[in-house]
Amino acid sequence: MNGTIVRFVPDLGLYSSSDPAVIAFHIDALEYARTDLIICSWFGPDSNLDRGRITMLMDAMIASGSKMRLAIYYERERDQRPSSTSIKKDLDYLKAWFAWHPAFAHMNNRPVIFVYNRDDCNVAKRWMEASNKEWYVVPKLFPGYRNCTVQPDHWVSTTRDLRQHCSFHDATISFSHFLLTVMGQNIR
Repeated sequence: MNGTIVRFVPDLGLYSSSDPAVIAFHIDALEYARTDLIICSWFGPDSNLDRGRITMLMDAMIASGSKMRLAIYYERERDQRPSSTSIKKDLDYLKAWFAWHPAFAHMNNRPVIFVYNRDDCNVAKRWMEASNKEWYVVPKLFPGYRNCTVQPDHWVSTTRDLRQHCSFHDATISFSHFLLTVMGQNIR
């Protein structure tokens, strides 16, 4: 990790995320933990976490009878700051390959997408423009989010960020609270 050899080995030993037995174990463990939503990082259609692994995971979730849902965490925003046109192209790709799947998370009949955001109101603006209300857009909270002229469907944050930037009554959510607090609705 960061150039240092990690001394810990997963309980499963070294494994492949594409191994059906590993996927089944992870689904069982997440079900045991009463997890409702899996948020899967996505770096684009050319990444190793694209169609094969995500589709395999969603198929296994349905085959096991799991009620969990999967959403994408759009990581390209971290370094690339894509244009609205580029975002729209990626959303069209995600809709064609994943959002139709019964295991994909939906809110208000729209597929849910989480978006990395370091500190920029322009991120919410570009995403709301690109999504054209076809996606339920949930960017990461940052200092100054209240001042954004264009607000997304919802904000998400880590507990640490919540303590730093929010009061108790702010309309923000944490990853662990997403299903419990998003306007009293369940993800389907």
